[in-house]
Amino acid sequence: MQTKLRLIQYLLISSLTGLTIGAVVSLAANIFVYGIKFFEALRLSLLSQFSFIQSTEYVIPFAWLTIGFIFVFFIKKILGCTSWQGPADAIYCAHRPDRNMDIRQGFGTVFAAFTSLSAGASLGQYGPIVHMGALIGGLFRKYNLASVNLSNDIFLGCGVAAAISAGFQAPIAGVIFAHEAILRHFSVKAVAPIAISSICAASVGEWLNLNDNILVLNFVPEPLIKQVPALLVGGLLFSLIAVFIMKSTLSGIAAVNKLNLHVIYTGTIAILGLGVLAIYIPETIGIGMKPLVSILSGEYAANALILLFITKIIAILISICFGFVGGFVSPALIIGALSGALLSVSLSSIGFEVSSVTLMIAGMAAVSGTIVGAPISMVMLVFELTESYDFAVAAMLSVVVANLFSHLVFSHSLFDEQLKRRNIDVSLGRGNLALMEQPIVEIVKTEFLRVRPNESVQRTIELLKKEQQTEAYCVAEDGTYVGKLFLPQLLKSRQNDEVHTSVLTSDIIIPADSSMFQAIKIASDFVGEAMAVVDQESGVLLGIVTEADLFLVYLKAQSDVHKLEHG
Repeated sequence: MQTKLRLIQYLLISSLTGLTIGAVVSLAANIFVYGIKFFEALRLSLLSQFSFIQSTEYVIPFAWLTIGFIFVFFIKKILGCTSWQGPADAIYCAHRPDRNMDIRQGFGTVFAAFTSLSAGASLGQYGPIVHMGALIGGLFRKYNLASVNLSNDIFLGCGVAAAISAGFQAPIAGVIFAHEAILRHFSVKAVAPIAISSICAASVGEWLNLNDNILVLNFVPEPLIKQVPALLVGGLLFSLIAVFIMKSTLSGIAAVNKLNLHVIYTGTIAILGLGVLAIYIPETIGIGMKPLVSILSGEYAANALILLFITKIIAILISICFGFVGGFVSPALIIGALSGALLSVSLSSIGFEVSSVTLMIAGMAAVSGTIVGAPISMVMLVFELTESYDFAVAAMLSVVVANLFSHLVFSHSLFDEQLKRRNIDVSLGRGNLALMEQPIVEIVKTEFLRVRPNESVQRTIELLKKEQQTEAYCVAEDGTYVGKLFLPQLLKSRQNDEVHTSVLTSDIIIPADSSMFQAIKIASDFVGEAMAVVDQESGVLLGIVTEADLFLVYLKAQSDVHKLEHG
């Protein structure tokens, strides 16, 4: 009876959690999106209202960007943000059940992204929305008062799924994105609340009449068989473009950080660079949803597409490398559409019949899917947004080719590469990741047989027999480790010799700063009872670790992962 009550309680609480997170994230995401639209409209209205003033079209873009950059600077200072966060941090927390989202720095990043995008930075809104969804899920987890303990991935998954669902009005894509891009596993316990959260978020958006779908096109796709060669070639091209953007972004940020420029200089570069683009090529500034509609409508000639393609990439790099904050999905959608349009023009010029709209949509899905590491989610997003099965199947060809190539030559996603540069490799799996972050000193044993270097071999053998041990550890007066003593080796030595002459020459030790994962790798070549854990700087012996200790830690880590993913 108690089991049934506990099951009903779990179902009610997990469902209520999904509904609540979905509603809250949907409202927050829509406020974020429409707030940016409001400030963009305000900037354009200022241009028209003050058109009688000479050089208004030059002054306002620079002034707007300057105010935005100053706000970003003060947000960072006031909230104490040591670094900007994003979906990569949500992925990391999803792989470490014992960790929670950094709420203060996380929301600082969201506010900074809102300010940057409102000022006209050429970045995206969906990355910050996803991170905001994860943060809201993290808040619910932090202050969870439920008697039934819900796992970390349920809270994060509900928040992320709701964010994608609210941002695109695509609930199915939201559920898949949460599992594919963030959680990286499918849990029976988690899928119900995550799906409820995603559907609730879409329902709230629909209730508020916030559906703003730009991809419902009055266009009938060409037969798929005619498009296959172009889509396969396009997949490779889109992957190269996505890899170029990711590498350029990471290299650019690293180069700017290495220069250690004062914020005044980075701000000046960002404001001047984006300001000039805002004056001469305004389509490259901001989120760029209106230019995306124009691209899909075929309003640009080939030379304009090339110019937009180049300047948009420049605008993205200036924005992200010199101090503004934002995501990559929106820019990736625009770059993907431009790539598809340029590929269509190129193939048509040499006599191939291709559908430009199909290639543009495939480019959008492939470039964005490669950057965020969510190919299936992007295919489903195309299906939900275009309401076309044909477009979704066509996009899948390019998406899978692009993701495979990118995975082989670069990384699974931009977020994975960001984590790798912080020495966090989520591809190792939850169990190994937990072992990598658990220090070996946590299981060190300090009770073992110590012998001074000047002790005789005979006396040491007597001590070993008394303690019923086969191993002892030779330690100097100051705690410095001399070496391991092994009973069979001592029995072969002269009884009156000092024991330090009989230490094992092939002794395997574990550095004190090692993780459990590193210790297990070291122990794979070890034969014996225990290994010494030594501080590499001082040479002091901190204790010993047995193989059994390492096995227990490993089995516990695997058990925790299995319980999370299959429990």
